[in-house]
Amino acid sequence: MRLVHSPRFLLHVVGLALASLLYLVSVGVRSPLGDLLVGIATSFVFATLVDILLVAQRSLIGRDRIRFFGSELVLNQTTLVFPDFVLHEHVRAILSSHNQQLIFQRPHSRFSSLIVHRIDVPSLVATNDIQALLYVSSIFDSTEECPNVMVIDSKIVEDCDRSFISFGLSSNDCTHLYLNESRSLLFQVVEDDGGSEFVRLANGHEFRSTERRQYGLIVRHAPDPVEVPHRRWLLVAGVGPVGTTGAGWYLARHWQTLAKQVPPGRDFAAVISIGSYTDRMPRLEEVLVDGAGDGAAP
Repeated sequence: MRLVHSPRFLLHVVGLALASLLYLVSVGVRSPLGDLLVGIATSFVFATLVDILLVAQRSLIGRDRIRFFGSELVLNQTTLVFPDFVLHEHVRAILSSHNQQLIFQRPHSRFSSLIVHRIDVPSLVATNDIQALLYVSSIFDSTEECPNVMVIDSKIVEDCDRSFISFGLSSNDCTHLYLNESRSLLFQVVEDDGGSEFVRLANGHEFRSTERRQYGLIVRHAPDPVEVPHRRWLLVAGVGPVGTTGAGWYLARHWQTLAKQVPPGRDFAAVISIGSYTDRMPRLEEVLVDGAGDGAAP
């Protein structure tokens, strides 16, 4: 019924009806006018068939999106989650006597010698998290029925009764939400001796970023496959800033590649590697699929 009442379906009907009418009229009309009418009618038919094929293609891609990301995330609301930050309390104490609007400055501005930039920064966000978020948001069509919504991680932890895609590793509380709630962890964040961290998959494989190469992580988790089978938590993260943006780029461009390797509804963790100089050439290193259970519904 939704197809019959859709504006696009009505346009297809009108286009084919006009084509039929022009064909009928051309029968009783001599050339060259008759040939012109046949040409116009053929154009209507061709345009309508091309549009029908495009609609069918989008419909197939939409079904693939639902199978991979879950219907709640694709059809109800696409929630994109990022962490926000404030200065450490020790730093705030040191800077308390300074003008708070002059703590930050523009990195490059042609007007720096002419004016003062007064910058109010109630909280901070990491540009690599937002860049990865923008990459992934391109997968989804933001509509009134299913809007794309950006939310900070603390609000999701308070109200996690939804599907979401989060960005950032240990900096994002959604990562810790997964690490505390999942009954079958696919990865762990491990502190190293250098004051940083690395990722260890459940199979024991470890991924440590270097100055030349960084690693990104894409995780899909069904938090309650029995009671809420359509819900998905996705984590897009990295060991290093380029790892996060590289993971976002890979998910945005190659989620269908992952979908071919992972059964619908099954939890998985995918690791990508990327050169530290660009996030546009990620390479899939490993996909670990949770073997427990039958998976959740799309």
